[in-house]
Amino acid sequence: MIDPVSGEVSCFAPPYFNTNFDGGFGALGKAFFDFVAVRSSDGNLRIYQSCVQSNRVSGDQLTMKEVVYYHTGNPVFKAGIYDIATNGTGYTHIRFRIENQGVICEIGKHAGGSYDVLVDTTLGDKRHQFTPRSCLQNFLYPQIFIQQVGTSITFEERHTYQNIAQYTGFDPTSPDVDWVNRLTDTGKYDKWGKPVENREWNDLNPTLGNTKYTFVGIYPYSAGGTSGGHLEETQMNLILAPNSLYGEEYTASSNTQFLLGFKSRSLAIGHLNAGDGSTDLESISVPILSSPKSLFVRVNNLTQQSINAQLGNAYSKIIAHLPRFDSAGNEIGALHFEPNELVYVSLNNVQDLYLNSIDIDLVYDNETYADCLSGKSIVVLHVRKRK
Repeated sequence: MIDPVSGEVSCFAPPYFNTNFDGGFGALGKAFFDFVAVRSSDGNLRIYQSCVQSNRVSGDQLTMKEVVYYHTGNPVFKAGIYDIATNGTGYTHIRFRIENQGVICEIGKHAGGSYDVLVDTTLGDKRHQFTPRSCLQNFLYPQIFIQQVGTSITFEERHTYQNIAQYTGFDPTSPDVDWVNRLTDTGKYDKWGKPVENREWNDLNPTLGNTKYTFVGIYPYSAGGTSGGHLEETQMNLILAPNSLYGEEYTASSNTQFLLGFKSRSLAIGHLNAGDGSTDLESISVPILSSPKSLFVRVNNLTQQSINAQLGNAYSKIIAHLPRFDSAGNEIGALHFEPNELVYVSLNNVQDLYLNSIDIDLVYDNETYADCLSGKSIVVLHVRKRK
């Protein structure tokens, strides 16, 4: 929405939306929409979408560009743009539909129930189609824009999805549901959203060509519901180390190539099983399933005292460190740790100690319980008189 007095934009828009470059979107000024149909100032029906155009000055920012529905490939509107002010055909409704990755816009008469296609996934080329929906457009919310002060809109009917009951508990504001909401709340819209919306499919740079978009569909469910229901021509890839294709800045923390058996590979490309949508990923070596963490032995009910620098030089009951490799060089399986030289920790007792139990823990350096162990562990304590 735009404040009629100040002209400030108050609707939600990505931070990289360029309000100063309207790209022909003069009818609505600075407003942002993913997809929108408007009556322009000349009375004609125009359709716009948000996209980038990398051959312009602000090529990495979203802007509104017109989708030309009036072209020779559209049999209904091949004669030219439709005059919605005169409305000689008597249209009363405009609707948007989603078919998998494709967005379709149609215009029709409510009484007859029939609709004519303005924009779909088959007519024309990239100049006449909406771009395929990205993961930032998994949830699209309707907006109604009124530009002229003193005008109003009356809602006569409101239709909802017929099977809405299956979405009980759905919360579109939850950051676990809507990625746009998560990026907005965490202030990371520029870092993660912008690269997605600057991909080639969303770029109207003419040098990229005007061929048709490829809209990915969804495999239908089988009779028993055991397969299908997933996107076509997609598979899961693993980013295992910093990768230039996906941006080293964004993949800097990827570090599983050795853990998963993909030594010297930063990207593992999967093989799609079309039947159930699963992806096969084959490592080039058997993964070494060892924990990267070091273990420590802690004795809780004796009188010794050590220092743990990991916890800010706090006093501790740790008496020994267990390295990742045992005395024979093993790092998995049954491990045997035997230090070459014994290091003793003083019990600081001035009198004899009488014990009926010894409380021993295996912990990480932050002194939380180690959860990477299986089987039985045996700890041998060597106690002697202080010299």
